Amino acid sequence: MKLQEIYKLGALAVKGKLTACDLDKLKGIEDDFTVTLFTTDTNANFIVTEITDFKWNPVLISDYIKTDILNYNKGKCIQ
Repeated sequence: MKLQEIYKLGALAVKGKLTACDLDKLKGIEDDFTVTLFTTDTNANFIVTEITDFKWNPVLISDYIKTDILNYNKGKCIQ
């Protein structure tokens, strides 16, 4: 499943353990997955269940790790 590969490669990217070519591969897989999400019926991708008495209490922390910034110094993939 592509999502598992994205998680696996993403974890390696956060640790700085991917080459420039591996980073390009990860980006391609992520882009393909995004296209799949946008082009398939949402009912096939998600199960929605109503939660009664739900109260939204967001915790807004900007702690999302940007692997493209962490790996900026990797350069371009040359093959």
